[in-house]
Amino acid sequence: GLDLSIYFNDYVGIKTGFNYQRIPLGNVTNYNNGFSSTYDITTTGNITSLGVPLKFLITSGEKVGVYMEIGLMTYFVLSAEIEQSLNYQGQTYSDISKIPHEPAFLAEESVVGINWRASKEINLNFGVFNHYSLTNIYKNTDNSKGIVLGIQLGVLFYLPK
Repeated sequence: GLDLSIYFNDYVGIKTGFNYQRIPLGNVTNYNNGFSSTYDITTTGNITSLGVPLKFLITSGEKVGVYMEIGLMTYFVLSAEIEQSLNYQGQTYSDISKIPHEPAFLAEESVVGINWRASKEINLNFGVFNHYSLTNIYKNTDNSKGIVLGIQLGVLFYLPK
């Protein structure tokens, strides 16, 4: 992605921009009908989206310090390849249904990390990234929320005044 961070002083700012994201999906749900039979429904695929953040930034403002960002991200779905299959008594029935997806979804995102001011014009960030979906991606389902954890690396350039 590409972000625009606007700092009001050496410690506080806001962030916006855009982020391209491709999330692989994989979920197996086991059902028991109350009798002797059980079946599994497997959901697989990928969702590709473009996200737009609005985040609050805090940094210690030192040569090497701590930074944090927290806020919301709206993702607009560019493509979704999602399939379901049913496994019942050892038999698999694929492509039972294509799951309709929402055109956009909302997520909370936060990062906590270390900020290093490498020079007057450049900062380097290294942090731990958290993404939690606030809205469902699939229509008519209750179980499409999830958590994504990762590592974020960034280079910040200061624009000349």
